[in-house]
Amino acid sequence: MSRKSIEAVNYNRGVKFAHMDKVVSFLWAAIYKVSFQSLRIVFTITKVRLKGALVAIWHEGRILLVKKSYRERWSVPGGMVKKGETWKQAAVRETVEEVGLQIHEKDLMFIAEVTGDLGPCDRPHLFQVEVYDPVDIEIDGREIRIAEFVEPEEAVKRALDENLRYYLHNKIAVLEKSLKFMG
Repeated sequence: MSRKSIEAVNYNRGVKFAHMDKVVSFLWAAIYKVSFQSLRIVFTITKVRLKGALVAIWHEGRILLVKKSYRERWSVPGGMVKKGETWKQAAVRETVEEVGLQIHEKDLMFIAEVTGDLGPCDRPHLFQVEVYDPVDIEIDGREIRIAEFVEPEEAVKRALDENLRYYLHNKIAVLEKSLKFMG
């Protein structure tokens, strides 16, 4: 897989429908943004306890970052836990839904419960997983606008969620220590 951004393009519909696809994608992105901001207000006021899962996906020393249509900052795949789901089941489902990548519960390593962005009671679980097989990312261009694997040192230079920034700084420190130990 190349290091370039993976951007959603619908090749099956041809050039004739390219403009319409852009309009539909823009409308979906607007719906996501309004819904996200509305939920943020509701959950902040009601203080409903939210369960979510975030997944830091690593491949060949790089982390998969996603740019969601309704957020200004880069993040990792993730979302809400549905009724009857475990955090790990939600992590697997959200990864498939957002980037088309099949991961397995047994491979997920719990990192921490972090502060979410939907209000004071939003406390998603952050997991990490290492993917060894060749990676084929598929995004819809509506919720996820861009997905790309980047070096951790490059990732921390971007506008990130603070929890993700903290996680990456710790990951970089561990990598540097292991390199010093080995070399």
